[in-house]
Amino acid sequence: MVTLRAPKISGLEVVLQKPFSKYLQVSLPATSTTSTVVRLGYIAFPTVITGSGINAYSYSAYIRNSDPTNGCFADLLFGAVDFGKTYFNNGPNWELIQTTLRLSGPSSVGPRLYFYCPANVAATFSVDNISLLQVPLPTTIQPLATAFSNSAPAVFPPVAPTCGQAIINGGFETGTFGTYTPPAPWSMVASDWMIYSLYTTYKRSGVRAILFQLPSSISAYLAGTLVDAEMTQGSVTVCPNTVYRYDAYLAMLYAAAPPSCQLKLKINGVVVAAGAPVSYSSTRPYVGTTSYYQTGPSETAVKLSIAVSCSNGVVAGGYGIQVGVDDVSFFPVTSASQLPS
Repeated sequence: MVTLRAPKISGLEVVLQKPFSKYLQVSLPATSTTSTVVRLGYIAFPTVITGSGINAYSYSAYIRNSDPTNGCFADLLFGAVDFGKTYFNNGPNWELIQTTLRLSGPSSVGPRLYFYCPANVAATFSVDNISLLQVPLPTTIQPLATAFSNSAPAVFPPVAPTCGQAIINGGFETGTFGTYTPPAPWSMVASDWMIYSLYTTYKRSGVRAILFQLPSSISAYLAGTLVDAEMTQGSVTVCPNTVYRYDAYLAMLYAAAPPSCQLKLKINGVVVAAGAPVSYSSTRPYVGTTSYYQTGPSETAVKLSIAVSCSNGVVAGGYGIQVGVDDVSFFPVTSASQLPS
């Protein structure tokens, strides 16, 4: 294992803190600018000499964001390529972020940890235990989760007249896609190798969907490992003691080789449904994933998230993946046969 030490700091205020043994605290001060340009700072670690031939490396860090609402995120980079795990807004608790990558050697590469923030906000990140570990090359394809979903209850309480669709902009029809932000009120949680963008060619309804993709230009993707991305609406308003039907749709839009992808639905950070794996076909159908959730007697808000995972075992150079997601819904129902309006 290579433990990364003595970093070079750029664009950040740095303070050593306790307890978590000792850790690095990095800050971007608030500004008065109204510009939408994203500010950044980074920690650059000493150059690492990789081993001969094709090798796999696990690159990880513990990180936390003191204010998960500030729109900031951190990104693990290696060399000049934007790799792996991106951490957005999981909150003030320590979290291990990790990615596995493929490197050809021997070569000299420079690990970095970048921090991005909107131009006018203050931000404080804490960082510890950054490491680079050579690991065995995978011999099998990392599998997707077993498909399941929370079933409908036996009894459905009545739905109050004021209860309605809890998801806003579930079809991604309004708002703009920024460089680092999906259309409001959606926000990214994390991604591993995947980037996202607006998509208009193949959608389930309306004129837009959201596209997640693993670009074929990323040479360090390690065949056999999962790629994934997650986004959330944060806290949405719900009615107490009410059954909600949770739906979303996924389509495999392009695959250079036959990977499979899966859609997961999460409530309050817990997976309540994992869809059946979807493979590419020329018709590009959108496949639904459904789950049910009954709110508690005093529950008035839940956190809703959707996640995409893709499994791919092809060799480097043939791993382009494009996945569409559309028509996310969280709607109160009075029977299992009732569809969202």
